[in-house]
Amino acid sequence: MKKKLTPHIIAVNALVVFIVLGLACASAPETPPQNFKPPMPLTQNIMLLTDPRMPLDLYSSSGRISQYWLGTIRPENTLDKLGFLELQGFYIYDLFIDETKIKSNHWGSVGLSPGKHTVLFSYKGRIFEDISGTTKAKSDYADVDISNIKIEFNVQSGEHYHITDKLYQSAREASLRTVHGWTNTKANVIFAIEPQIVFRMAPAVQLGIKGSFDKPINAVYLEPYDSNVPLESQSFLEMRFGIYVVSFNGSTVSWGGGKNDHVTIGIPAGKCELQLADLDKNLLYMITIDALPQRRYYAYVNTDGKIILADQTIDNNYFIATEIGEFTRPK
Repeated sequence: MKKKLTPHIIAVNALVVFIVLGLACASAPETPPQNFKPPMPLTQNIMLLTDPRMPLDLYSSSGRISQYWLGTIRPENTLDKLGFLELQGFYIYDLFIDETKIKSNHWGSVGLSPGKHTVLFSYKGRIFEDISGTTKAKSDYADVDISNIKIEFNVQSGEHYHITDKLYQSAREASLRTVHGWTNTKANVIFAIEPQIVFRMAPAVQLGIKGSFDKPINAVYLEPYDSNVPLESQSFLEMRFGIYVVSFNGSTVSWGGGKNDHVTIGIPAGKCELQLADLDKNLLYMITIDALPQRRYYAYVNTDGKIILADQTIDNNYFIATEIGEFTRPK
């Protein structure tokens, strides 16, 4: 005869089942998002875009990236004290912030400590006339190439800034204009660093969207290698183009994605030895880097076919991987 379970025994059994299932979910990597199909299984879980362990990237409610964090020039003890300067891609070159040369020719935000900073840059591109407050229906423009533009500005915690440019009919008209923030006037153009609004209403999903609207890129964030390491003391690896990290300081790992994926993971800052697998060529590489805190390093294949790990913030700070043999995917 079967023994009838009393209510409190049923409750205890249910609790045990719940705990066991919870532990299983916490220890095993979860199912990838529907549009993210990694060529090899991952050894870390995928985070939500709202996870506090994320790097300082921001996403809008649609899941599209609104701030891509390039890294911090001088690490802060707490990341909530940082302000951010948005860089303007291909128009700005020879960029220095506080005498440190910054990587140009891409979009993203550099983290800055609160206080006064000096920005020195050159600008090449088309600038349109400022017709705000006028009756003109159409603005004129000028193609300019101006060097050594210097602006000083004050950063406040949590604020976002960008470099603006406006063309005027004459130097006198430009000089009469008042602009919020520090300005620099050259060739009837006012360059300024002004606050901007950044959308940060990320949905609780695992897959972000980067790139252009016609060629979107999957943005995936793995749980940190060691969640006990504070965010301020982590570096971030971003694997692209089907490159995987398969060994980290002697431990077997699997971090990466396909050619249309950018997969980011936080690691403890410091010297580390990585083994990288190029899944396209089935080759294995070794690389040692001195990973600085609050910096981002991305992997890519250069024109010579070599795998590079490059600092997203500082210009000419990169590491070249050495080929060590063939790579066989685990079965």
